[in-house]
Amino acid sequence: MSLRIGIDLGGTNVRVGLVDEKGTILDIIQEPTEAYKGHIKTINKMKQMIERLIEGKKVKGIGIGAPGPLDFKKGVILSPPNLPGWDGIPLVKILEEHFKINVYLNNDANAAGLAEAIVGSGVGYESVYYMTVSTGIGGAL
Repeated sequence: MSLRIGIDLGGTNVRVGLVDEKGTILDIIQEPTEAYKGHIKTINKMKQMIERLIEGKKVKGIGIGAPGPLDFKKGVILSPPNLPGWDGIPLVKILEEHFKINVYLNNDANAAGLAEAIVGSGVGYESVYYMTVSTGIGGAL
């Protein structure tokens, strides 16, 4: 079984899930982001959450949906309004160095929209539009 970690990094909560190759969620942990405590505290919390889920398991990669703006090609969170102090944080590099596996970063709305198109209520449609209203507002086509 090919396992992966999916992370939803939000302004209010961080959710870390263990998923199989079909996208089935096998386990999930949710904790408050506590962005006001700074990015180092939140990143360390994410590392601990991941470690709890992958203990004794071989994981192929980590995917992160994060609020924008970000540079997903470089794996850097730029300056999201709902994550104060996250200015130029190289999240992909930090996690790749720690876990020694590939890490991918994309906008949270893009990631959610893609998931709906591939395994959600958008399956079978030529076009899918996804809109999120949470701590922030976003959309994906």
